[in-house]
Amino acid sequence: MNDKNTNEDELVVFVCNDLGSITRGRAIPLADLQEKMQTGVGWVPINQTISPFDQIPESDLWGSHGDRRLLPDPATEVRVDLALGYTPLHFFLCDITHLDGSPWDVCARTFLKNTVEDLRERTGCSVRAAFEHEFAFTDMQPAADPGFSLARLRAVEPFGTHLIRAMRQAGQEPETFLAEFGVAQYELSCKPALALAAADRSVIMRELVHETARQHGRKASFSPKLTPDTLGSGVHIHFSLLDEAGKSRTYDANRPGRLSEIAGQFSAGIVKYLPSILTFTAPSVLSYERLIPHSWSGPYACLGERNREAALRICPTVETSGRRPDEQLHLEYRACDATANP
Repeated sequence: MNDKNTNEDELVVFVCNDLGSITRGRAIPLADLQEKMQTGVGWVPINQTISPFDQIPESDLWGSHGDRRLLPDPATEVRVDLALGYTPLHFFLCDITHLDGSPWDVCARTFLKNTVEDLRERTGCSVRAAFEHEFAFTDMQPAADPGFSLARLRAVEPFGTHLIRAMRQAGQEPETFLAEFGVAQYELSCKPALALAAADRSVIMRELVHETARQHGRKASFSPKLTPDTLGSGVHIHFSLLDEAGKSRTYDANRPGRLSEIAGQFSAGIVKYLPSILTFTAPSVLSYERLIPHSWSGPYACLGERNREAALRICPTVETSGRRPDEQLHLEYRACDATANP
């Protein structure tokens, strides 16, 4: 944990990302952190059924019953101090557990851990992934500056610089920040990591955008659709398969699309089961306002080579400066947005 923390009153938040992809949690004083790292903090099962509109469904499974714990993962610690007159943002991502610390099967983070292990046992593969997040400023008037332009990028400074600073403080390895095509829309990406860490980074990235915007007196939204006539914001998941030594199992120069046999099978499974997968990756009504043809949102259930209309895209490789394609080749899943739990 961060050894620079000296203010015992500083709030440290233990958080989880719920099934509606809202980060919720409870705060403790920094003075109690060492104890709470072992015991976690209390949580309530009904929190997994609260909607993004803070409504509890009539068919709630638990009602007023039951207790769980938010047990923090030390590897996920985030502490960001932008020195803009706000207290530091300090939090840990947590697993939701039973009172004895055993996994709870309604914890999405635990579900991912189990799925990654299942993939490894069946295939000997692991997944390396990176998330790209699009978002828009809701307080920004439609600008005359063109999409992707330097002028549009500079229009929000020093937000971008402070966002990259926050990402670096949080150990998130930022890769690109750009002005997107949509009105007041921007995109942030970071470098790839193994599946669980990549999903954690997705949650952390989004919270750092919110926090940086808040400290600038702005409001950022990751909604898949802000208005009927805007393009909407998505999440693009780049991924590849690795063997147990960490080498790529995605590339085969002699096969279609240069995809190995197992990567082709993996891709075929995604395309075949895409209607079911969308339940998880595009779970909101607004998700389907975004997934429309000619919007580069990935509305077609197919595998496409460098085709941004395809739900699953084979990405290009860069072969300048002697770079090898075998460790670069990867796939991009595009039919996703930020209402999905990573």
